[in-house]
Amino acid sequence: MRKVSVREIQEPLRAQYKSSPQSALVTDHARTAGEDSSDPFHSIVEPMPGCGERLPVGVHRAVGGVTF
Repeated sequence: MRKVSVREIQEPLRAQYKSSPQSALVTDHARTAGEDSSDPFHSIVEPMPGCGERLPVGVHRAVGGVTF
């Protein structure tokens, strides 16, 4: 197995971003949904719409949330 070099992989990107800084701007989207309307401190996040991954998230207990 070949060892992956992050520096090597990113080299062309660094050159591109240096010559065209606006090409480095990336806008991502995520979708959130509350599973239980009686619990506003917990929801589900889909990092990229259509990716098929759904991650439970919750507000930290320091601001009123509780652990799963």
